[in-house]
Amino acid sequence: MTPSIQPKDATLGAVITNIDLAHLNDATWSIVEDAFIEYGVLIFPGQHLDDDEQMAFMSRFGDLEIPLTRISNVGSDDRVISDDEVRYWILRGNEQWHIDSSFKPLSAKASCLSAITVPEAGGDTQWADMRAAYDALDDQARRRIEGLSALHSIHYSHADSRTQIFIYGGCKDEECGRIIRYIIVRSLRC
Repeated sequence: MTPSIQPKDATLGAVITNIDLAHLNDATWSIVEDAFIEYGVLIFPGQHLDDDEQMAFMSRFGDLEIPLTRISNVGSDDRVISDDEVRYWILRGNEQWHIDSSFKPLSAKASCLSAITVPEAGGDTQWADMRAAYDALDDQARRRIEGLSALHSIHYSHADSRTQIFIYGGCKDEECGRIIRYIIVRSLRC
C-alpha cells in the first residue's frame, strides 16, 4: 500500500490517506517523515489507534517529552467541563496562539493530536506557518531578526488569574516557572 499525499490549499499541511499508522514499515515511515518536513502539518483521516499504537507512532519522531496525555473539555463523567473547574481555564489558555512546550528549554518537535469525538460544527484546530511568514519577509527584515531571541513564559500564556492559581501553585515541573529565551529563526531537523 502506497500512501497518497494531498497538499492542503494553504502554505502548509497535507492529508495522507491509504496508510495504516499502526503498522508502519521503515519505507512508509520515510514517506511520512519527508512529508512532515515538507508540509509541517499532517492529517491522517480514518485512523483509530489505541494508546499503544499512538505512542509507537509518535515515538517515530524521537523521544517523547511526555507520555500520551488526554487534553479534553470532557470530564471522566462524559460531561463538558464547566467554567468553575481549573482545567477549563487551562484549556482556555491553550486557545491562545502557542507552540507546545515552548516554555521549556527544549520545545516539542511535533505534537500528535487525535480526535475522539468530533463536533458537527466548530472545534477547529488552526496552525500558523512560520516558514511562510519568514519567507514573506524582505531581506532587510530578515537581517534585522537574524540572531535575535524572544522570551516565553507559561505564566504569560496563562495570564488569567484563575489559571495562575494552578500554574503558580500546582506546577510540579521546575521548568514551568522559567522564562525561556529562544532564537527567533530556527530550522527543523528530524
